[in-house]
Amino acid sequence: MDVCTISGEVRCPLSILVADDEELLRESVAELLRERGHAVAAVGSAREALDNARLRMPNLAIIDWRMPGGGASVIQELLAAPSFQGRILLMTGSIEGDEVAALGGHVERFQKPFSFKGLLARVEEIGQELSVPIP
Repeated sequence: MDVCTISGEVRCPLSILVADDEELLRESVAELLRERGHAVAAVGSAREALDNARLRMPNLAIIDWRMPGGGASVIQELLAAPSFQGRILLMTGSIEGDEVAALGGHVERFQKPFSFKGLLARVEEIGQELSVPIP
């Protein structure tokens, strides 16, 4: 059995959706993830995020809670989609842990402001968790 490997590490590049209305943050995160070999779609609203996810379901969605259209709608639709088997990182500076828990599923809060190093480390951990051998 073969597996995806990069630099000797067992992992596969992820398909990642980054949805945040703050353009500089969104594009910085997207570029950082692309440099790590991930396929990244970067969008600025809930509508764009949902449209993008319907075309290509991501392994990981990094969603801003307070973007136009609301991050909650994106999260709820992803979690309801049978084809979504990935994880969600909810980027926010203002949501309580019990609000995240109420969303259910594979939603994890990622507090703003955050370090890019911390974000990369968490994305790599998720990549390892989601990696599956390729037959």
